[in-house]
Amino acid sequence: MAQADVTIVGGGLSGLTCARVLHQAGIHFHLLEASDQIGGRVKTHHLKGFLLDHGFQVYLSAYEEPKRWIDIQSLQLKSFLPGALIRRNGSFFRFIDPFRNPLSAFQTLLSPIGSIGDKVRISKLKSKLLETKNEDIFLKPSYSTIEYLKREGFSENIIEAFFRPFFGGVFLEKELRTNSQIFEYLFKLFSKSEVSVPEMGMGMIPIKLAECLPAELVRLNSKVVKLDGTSITLQNGETWNSKIVVIATDLKNAAMLLQQDSRHIATTESVHLYFAANEPPVLDPILILNGEGRGLVNNVAVMSQVSPNYAPSGEALISVTVIGHTKIDKEIIKQQVRQELQEWFGKQVNVWRSLAIFTIENAHPLQLPVLQPLKFTPQEPYQNVFICGDYCNISSINGAMTSGRQVGEMVLHRLGVQMPSN
Repeated sequence: MAQADVTIVGGGLSGLTCARVLHQAGIHFHLLEASDQIGGRVKTHHLKGFLLDHGFQVYLSAYEEPKRWIDIQSLQLKSFLPGALIRRNGSFFRFIDPFRNPLSAFQTLLSPIGSIGDKVRISKLKSKLLETKNEDIFLKPSYSTIEYLKREGFSENIIEAFFRPFFGGVFLEKELRTNSQIFEYLFKLFSKSEVSVPEMGMGMIPIKLAECLPAELVRLNSKVVKLDGTSITLQNGETWNSKIVVIATDLKNAAMLLQQDSRHIATTESVHLYFAANEPPVLDPILILNGEGRGLVNNVAVMSQVSPNYAPSGEALISVTVIGHTKIDKEIIKQQVRQELQEWFGKQVNVWRSLAIFTIENAHPLQLPVLQPLKFTPQEPYQNVFICGDYCNISSINGAMTSGRQVGEMVLHRLGVQMPSN
């Protein structure tokens, strides 16, 4: 039977950040991760010289929490253009932030993506939110994002062509049911951020986060199947005891370990496809959005145009995101995605090579205007059990890490240990 002061269940960003807090304070801990690599949903698969992120993920330069724990410069971030290339009515239109890319201002203003009034409203919303403190955003009345956009006067055109595919891809739900407070917070972040990826893939974020943790305290392929107070049982039958347990799994696994009914918990899901090509379908490092209002494809990105390291020399890596549809046969999804992209890019799609397809269930908690997904008050037998994760904050890299730090500090307080200065 293994012993530790604290056992952390889950090696995603929340669990790793919690571990950093405990390690900094000299607390003896063990971290148990069910899979064969750390990172949770933020990881990168290596395949034949390609870097395949576990779903389409980006890093926003305005995130504050990662800067506490990671040398951001060491990630060698590579940025997307500030905007999107939108497929609408059978053509592509550039929709670029004119404040950060003045050369595109005239082209964006004249594009049929929204009216001039819509573009003025976007500019005003950006200015208003950049002047609003984050805490004040969360004191406002909350609606669904779709209701919020209509209240702000945005047209059906701009909602369907831009907001639905862009923020649908962020929220991983195309109905835009997500809390308008979350929308405002993220709209503000995107408005002042460089949108980027580490040059060697998103998996470098958890790797950098964990690199100062003793390797012997992080155990992979260790799935926890039962929690009884602070006694843990692994899938292989091993038991672990500790003074405190931190559950840093996804939302539904946390509910399972706490013996709560998870059937009412709403989460999002997505399918992500990767293709290799001899030539990129677009040359710019730009997000491509489906503004047609039909089809499986939500967004496309040529990752090797953002960071050349994502693909071997002379090849291109294309990432495709499908929201939902995780129950459809993968071969059917690949076939339909190819057909849709042939309409976009022509016959070249016929010779693209399929590299991988990832089905991601429980990708994000569904962040509705009124959300209480996991009612958990530490009490017998769980008075020394804590939970952290993106569902305890705003579902994002920043939110996951913030939750991990906050719970790490709570654990130190419970143990009577003073938090060292970072």
